[in-house]
Amino acid sequence: CKAMVCHRIVATSANGLPLDSEADEKYLKVIMLDCGLCNASLGLSLYQVTGVAEISRINNGGLAEQLVGQLLRTISPPYVPLSLYYWQRKKRDAVAEVDYIIQHENQVVPLEVKAGSTGTLKSLQQFMLEKKKTLAIRINSDFPSLCAIKVKDPMGTSIEYQLLSLPFYLIGQLHRLIQSVKK
Repeated sequence: CKAMVCHRIVATSANGLPLDSEADEKYLKVIMLDCGLCNASLGLSLYQVTGVAEISRINNGGLAEQLVGQLLRTISPPYVPLSLYYWQRKKRDAVAEVDYIIQHENQVVPLEVKAGSTGTLKSLQQFMLEKKKTLAIRINSDFPSLCAIKVKDPMGTSIEYQLLSLPFYLIGQLHRLIQSVKK
């Protein structure tokens, strides 16, 4: 990471802002500087990854998560040092992980990456139940959409939130689109 060939993604409890205040440096993930380096480290050639369909099959979506991390790093001004975070539930019998946690203005927003156009959102729903947030983001290869989700835990407690689904190519517009949902 010091050579700037990769970037650290640190676990956070995501109870509030700043996200770094509850960061746990013992738990981290790493993304490469770019997808070419990631592909090379996986032994993949350019001809093996030609579209979204291949991204969803490679490394169970790990390449898609890599791509989203790189794109998230580009949406901040270059003079602002950017840190990336993820959420990990550490209970022994109920492990869950949300791929990225971002800050939009004064709110904590979870962001889940799904390589294809569908996929379960169990970890995201667990996060939403625990943190009582009203907005979540899903990045996938489907069309943009906004839907209301209602989730119940085993105890019968329910929460409603909005799920904003965006395709990979709209990550650069993430904050603008979140703002439009809030209005």
